[in-house]
Amino acid sequence: MPELDERDVQPGNGETPTPKGDDLQKKLREANAESAERRHKIVELEAELNRVKETKLAEDQRWQELADKYQKERDELSPFKSQVETMSETLNKVLEAQLETLPDEAKAMIREMPGTNQEKLAWLANNHARLVRPAAPAMDAGARGDSAPMATMKLTAAQEQALVHAQRVDPTMTRQRYIARLLIQQQEEG
Repeated sequence: MPELDERDVQPGNGETPTPKGDDLQKKLREANAESAERRHKIVELEAELNRVKETKLAEDQRWQELADKYQKERDELSPFKSQVETMSETLNKVLEAQLETLPDEAKAMIREMPGTNQEKLAWLANNHARLVRPAAPAMDAGARGDSAPMATMKLTAAQEQALVHAQRVDPTMTRQRYIARLLIQQQEEG
């Protein structure tokens, strides 16, 4: 209760002094208004606090939802990861095998090319013939010793005897002509 001072007291006819009614009501109204204003601010602050809590909770739940979504995607893609790694290793091996057939300058050029190994392998498939040095044509009837079938074919003892007999009958029969005739016969039979 507010304190009374002399200005708030009216002298009566022998009675105890009483505060002025208007001033007291005015102070009471001010106190009530101030109290109502504080209650209103408290309600606003509590509402704001609840909004902040709800927003934070919603954000937390959203992050949880995103985490669950990404975990699900990761679980769905994990089987493909090993397949991709295996395919990548295979692709690297194929590229290296293709590079081994090329001259050293071409190997260095392709290894320094920008791009993935898949792109390099695709380029190499389209341009391999340009990078490989062509073999000289066989002008010596197979005596060169390259990997032609006639040069690597071994004759059995019976075939050697047949060659000797054929050379007696036809002196122009050479070892290479005889092997070529044998290969033709084998192809016709097979």
